[in-house]
Formats: sequence, C-alpha cells, structure tokens
Amino acid sequence: MGNPNLLPYEAIVRATSGEPEAMDEVLRHYSRRIRIAAINTGRKFICFETAPAFYGSATERIAQARAALAAGGKGL
Repeated sequence: MGNPNLLPYEAIVRATSGEPEAMDEVLRHYSRRIRIAAINTGRKFICFETAPAFYGSATERIAQARAALAAGGKGL
C-alpha cells in the first residue's frame, strides 16, 4: 500500500541513476515545494504551467507564500 503522496522508491532510484523520465517525475512531484523553498530563501525560480487547472492553484499558493514571507513568516 503506502502513502499515495510519496513517490515510489523505484522512481527515486531510477532518478538517481540519471534516467531522464524518472528525473522529470521527481521534479514534477516536488515542483510546488521547490517554488516555496525558493521564495523562503530569497531565490528566483522559473515556473512553466500549461494546464489551466493547475495554474490558478499554483499562482494562489505562490501569492500566499510571498505574503507570509512579507509578514515575517515562512511560506506554506
């Protein structure tokens, strides 16, 4: 069974071996966390989202993280 929010161990092993498809899977899985970590540490990031259903929620989460940081806290 396992946690459905976690990547399968096999995908992580393939990614660390340099398999491009597995690396893409890992980056897509953690893309939101990577953006928030960049905001929290003052780094720049590039985000390409082509699916309208995901764009709105991603934009909202980025705005919330920036607001939290401006208020002296950390992003989500």
